[in-house]
Amino acid sequence: MSETNDANFTPARKQFEVGDKVEVKDHFEGSWARGYEVTEVDLSSGNLTVARSSDHSVLPKRFLLDEVRKEKRRSMWWV
Repeated sequence: MSETNDANFTPARKQFEVGDKVEVKDHFEGSWARGYEVTEVDLSSGNLTVARSSDHSVLPKRFLLDEVRKEKRRSMWWV
């Protein structure tokens, strides 16, 4: 198993980059909401800042890694 020497290597940096399309977890229903994108990756804490893709409004909350996942492509159910 190889170790990385990159001081900026964190799980957040490995998984997410600014501009990535993501889904965020809805804590009320436990479902995932589409239509967001990463606007900032905080390497020191591993938290993410996201914005709505529709109007680019940045959400006031910083998200933990387990509250965000890369947007899944929708399958074409009719094929």
